[in-house]
Amino acid sequence: MRWLCALVLLAATTVFATPTTVTLVGDLQTNFGCTSGQLPCAATELTYDAIDEVWQATLQVPAGTWTWRAAIDSGTTMFGPRTLTLANAQSVKFYYRDADGWLTTMHDGPIVVAPGSFQGEIGCPGDWQPDCLRSWLVDADGDGVATFTTTAIPAGSYDTKIAHDESWNENYGANGQSNGSAITFTVPTSFERVTFSYVLATHVLTIVVGTPDAGVMDAGVDAGALDAGDLDAGVVDAGVVDAGDVDAGDVDAGHVDAGEVDAGVADAGHADAGVADAGFMGSDAGAPADAGVMPGTGDQQGGCGCAAVDPASVLGVLALMIALRRRAVA
Repeated sequence: MRWLCALVLLAATTVFATPTTVTLVGDLQTNFGCTSGQLPCAATELTYDAIDEVWQATLQVPAGTWTWRAAIDSGTTMFGPRTLTLANAQSVKFYYRDADGWLTTMHDGPIVVAPGSFQGEIGCPGDWQPDCLRSWLVDADGDGVATFTTTAIPAGSYDTKIAHDESWNENYGANGQSNGSAITFTVPTSFERVTFSYVLATHVLTIVVGTPDAGVMDAGVDAGALDAGDLDAGVVDAGVVDAGDVDAGDVDAGHVDAGEVDAGVADAGHADAGVADAGFMGSDAGAPADAGVMPGTGDQQGGCGCAAVDPASVLGVLALMIALRRRAVA
């Protein structure tokens, strides 16, 4: 277990330096008096917006297909590449968020923001500001669902909607209705985890308050992501993770060795149709998953919660992630 605690503590204590400059590099630069890959190149540098906590720049880009990356400082760290294809010359806004390395343009898809009465609490100059990117939802894994999570909202009742491209020109409210009514949510305890999930195809916004656990996959998620057959009373059953979902290539001797998982944890009974049985994730009778799978209050209060996490639970989460990813791709 020491290896797991070490990873958790390392993730919690690692501090990354704030960039001094962020520059767009690639053949895109040749349109602005620089050579491809040139550093420094003031013409393609992004500007940091301290309110949004996002690096941004709007450039007039000619028609054509252009490749680009975000070069951090001297270029020792880069994000990308990305490709931009334009049928006509146009103004393009570029974005780079250093907190997670998220890199995009307004041309690649809508910039989805959740403006609402909570924004002032998370660092925006005020509420109901569609151009404040502190509440920016992004679809980082390309599954069609943009998300945003915060633990900065005090206890209270709040309203929100969805706005596209930093304005009210295109906005969605309750039930995904264009120009619809605001969606109300309540935070019972200050600084609880609040997750906003927006299905791009249906424009439906779901808000979950609290640390995700066995019950987090509720009806609000069913409509856009998983159906009733995927979840059995909050416990993943054999219908989700079966012999075809976890094979020898996913968890083999090269990934989990005897020093990490002791005898009986990862055996044949956990890699077949009964992968989520009583010895792995709760019980077949519908009991919730072991509390060690996703530490809640320990994380929120700064504790490691390592003692509550066992290797079997970790493998259970990994198997579930693999299975759900395959279902999404299929």
